[in-house]
Amino acid sequence: MKNKNKRRVPFFIAEKTTENPTETIEISSQVESISSGAFSSMEGLKNLVIHPDNPNYSFTDGLLLSKNGEILYQALNYLTTLTIPDTVTDIKTMSLTGCNSLTSIFIPKNVVRIEDSVFIISNLKTVDVEEGNPNYESDQGSIYTKGKKELIFYHYGTGNAIVTEGVEVIRPNVFYANNGYTSIQLPQTLKTIMEFGLMGLTKVRTITIPKNVNDLTTSSFPDAKLEVDPESPNYQSVNGIIILSKDGTELVAVSRNVSEYTIPNSVKKIKAKSFYATRVMDIIIPNGVQEIEYSVFDYCDNLKSIEIPSSVTTIGGGAFSRCSQLSEIQIHKPAGSIAGSPWSCPYGERAVKWDS
Repeated sequence: MKNKNKRRVPFFIAEKTTENPTETIEISSQVESISSGAFSSMEGLKNLVIHPDNPNYSFTDGLLLSKNGEILYQALNYLTTLTIPDTVTDIKTMSLTGCNSLTSIFIPKNVVRIEDSVFIISNLKTVDVEEGNPNYESDQGSIYTKGKKELIFYHYGTGNAIVTEGVEVIRPNVFYANNGYTSIQLPQTLKTIMEFGLMGLTKVRTITIPKNVNDLTTSSFPDAKLEVDPESPNYQSVNGIIILSKDGTELVAVSRNVSEYTIPNSVKKIKAKSFYATRVMDIIIPNGVQEIEYSVFDYCDNLKSIEIPSSVTTIGGGAFSRCSQLSEIQIHKPAGSIAGSPWSCPYGERAVKWDS
C-alpha cells in the first residue's frame, strides 16, 4: 500500500497545503531547476527524496543542496536550529524563507557567499559564524562582512538597537525579525541603507539618518518619522515626512506613516520608488516638477486619483504599477504629450484623462 502522504512528481510542484500537508516529495532525475524559496509555504513537508540520477540536487537533514553539497538552496520549515553543513560555500537568497521556527543558525568557515535576504525568518534570534571564515564574522548574534563594513543580520532584542560604528552598508531585511526594538542608533560611518534594510523595526517611531548616508529609498524604512542630520551634504528632511536632496530639487524618499503629502515647490524630480507601498491617499504635485521616475507610486493601494501638472515632461515605466484603486490620472497637458501611458496603471488607458 502506497503512503498517501508521498507525492511523486516528474517536475517540481510548489503549493501550500493545509488540511493534508505533504510530508514527502520525490524529485525526479529530470528536474533541472527549483526556484528560490520554492518550498517556503509547504507546511508539514519533512523530506525530499532526490532520484539518485538527478545531477543537480541532493538532500540531507532538512536541506536541499546542490549535488556536491556546496550550494544551499532551501531549508524545510520544520527546522528549529540549523548548523550549515561544512560542505556549503554558497547560501542562496530566500533559502531560509518560511523557516519561522528557526531561532539560531551557525555558519561554518567554508561559507564564502551569502546572498541578500537570506534571513527572512520571523523568530530568528541569533546567527553565529565560525572563527576563521574569510568573508563573514559575527558579534553577539549579529552577522557582518569581514571587517564589519556591511551588516547582514542584526540580532533580536528590545530597547535601543545600536549599529556598530564602522558599518557602511545595511543590507536588505537586516532587521526583519526585530520588532522588539523601540529606537535605533545608526553609525556615523553609514553610507548606504538598501531596500528593506530597516524594515521590521515596527515599534521605532523616529529614525535619524546620519550625515554620510548617500544612498537610500522609501522602502529602506519602516513606518517612522524620518529626520536627517543637519550636517548631511546629501539630504534634508521636511517635517520628518519628506526627504529631499540637499538643494531641494529631488524628492528622494518619504515617511510611510502618513497618507497626505504636499511636495515642496523646489522639487524638479521625484525619484524612483519614492512613494513605494506608502499609504498615500492625497498628494499635491506642484507645477515645476518635470520628471516622475520609474515605479514612483508602485504598490500604493490607497491612491484613487492623482493630478499631474503641465510642467511634467517624463513619467517613468511602472510609475503606477499595482495601484489597485487608481482610477483617475488627470494630466494637464495635451493627449499623448508624455510617453508611456498608462505607466502600468491597472485601470489602463481609461484612467488617463488628458486636458485635450
